[in-house]
Amino acid sequence: MRSVRRVRFLNSIQVSLALAIGLIVMVILSSMGLLLYNATDKIVVENSNETARKMIQQVNYDIDYYLNTVETTIESIRYSDAVADYFESPTERNRMRVVVFMDSLLINREDIINIALIRPDGSLVTNDSEGIVKTEVDFTSEPYYLEAINGEGMQVTSSHVQNILMGQYQWVVSCSSGYSLEREGTNDGVILVDLNFNLIEDMVSRIAIGDKGYIFIIDEQGEMVYHPKRELIYSGIRTEKIEEILASENGQLRVEVDGYLTDYIITDAPFSPWKIIGKVFVEDINSYRESLQSYFFTLIAISLVIAVALSIILAGTILRPVNRLLEGIDTFQTGQLDVDVHVEVENEL
Repeated sequence: MRSVRRVRFLNSIQVSLALAIGLIVMVILSSMGLLLYNATDKIVVENSNETARKMIQQVNYDIDYYLNTVETTIESIRYSDAVADYFESPTERNRMRVVVFMDSLLINREDIINIALIRPDGSLVTNDSEGIVKTEVDFTSEPYYLEAINGEGMQVTSSHVQNILMGQYQWVVSCSSGYSLEREGTNDGVILVDLNFNLIEDMVSRIAIGDKGYIFIIDEQGEMVYHPKRELIYSGIRTEKIEEILASENGQLRVEVDGYLTDYIITDAPFSPWKIIGKVFVEDINSYRESLQSYFFTLIAISLVIAVALSIILAGTILRPVNRLLEGIDTFQTGQLDVDVHVEVENEL
């Protein structure tokens, strides 16, 4: 008898109606959840890359602002009478005057390693009166000299070890500019400012992109200016897709590096020939995706359970008048002719 009742219940209109309502609600919720997940996932990816781009642009701004201050320093050197006198006549008196002048510029300037004036004959004077200038180096063949006399405005090199004074091996970035005594078609030398590379390193290294991402800098030839894992790069243990980055035109490049899917976000520094590049590991974004998936699946599962429960309750509510009518008929069949079936709502049932 119980099995018969169970079969009758399973075959009842209430179960059929509940399943129909539940199925419709499940399809609607699943479709909405999938669409919402895809839209949210797209927003997460776009926001992650946009956040990284804004970080890189901020680094760009900081470096640009700083290099502007360095150019201001070079211009103050350019218009100094002591500098003009030295380039015109490098006597010992003029040399000492220009040393005192350049040394005064470095008061409270820990960002500048040294200032040097290089004449076309290769002779050189620096702000460090006690420093010993290297004699084996031809300063007129160095990139900072050649770029300064062949280019316009301030030239900025990639990072390198300081090669002017003996016994000093700091990493520097050289800023240089050609100098002329206003004689047309002549080059009277170069003004050189070696910047402490640690300052630029601090600007960039404090920016983190996700758990594994980072920012690095290359020049227009693809030479590394800064990299947080510089030793690994120079030793060849780690590489970056430099050729692809230089060839990229849309500011973003997706490649596989060391087995990891990676986005390179590329920006050009406006004041220097550098490219500031953010390396974003896609798996960092995927970790957000996993959390997002877990959240949506849990939400959909809970919603489906609630939907099924509500569909059963709703089907029972709709069919309650029918059940009362059936109970009345059963009672009537027993011989009780004064059966009163209470009608709550005057609808078809």
